[in-house]
Amino acid sequence: MQFVETALLFLVVFATFYSCLKLFNDLPPSEKAQNALAVLPSFTGILAFLLLTFVVPPSDPLFGLLTANLFPTVMVAITLGLLIRLKTIREQNA
Repeated sequence: MQFVETALLFLVVFATFYSCLKLFNDLPPSEKAQNALAVLPSFTGILAFLLLTFVVPPSDPLFGLLTANLFPTVMVAITLGLLIRLKTIREQNA
């Protein structure tokens, strides 16, 4: 059970860091790829929330609270920050 929770936490953190590093350092040329990378943290947060809420209940109540409240909120905030970053880059290039 803890392996699944750890794997999901790693997935969320890795996807978030990858998106941030890719959009801040090595911007893809395609706008669709840029948008997909910006929205990736929200999708992983939603995936972790749904899996740990409906498929595999968390073994630790603190981890359940983390996935139910903190993951989706933080991932949406990071996604909004990445989308704002993309908007400013596109306005500077236009």
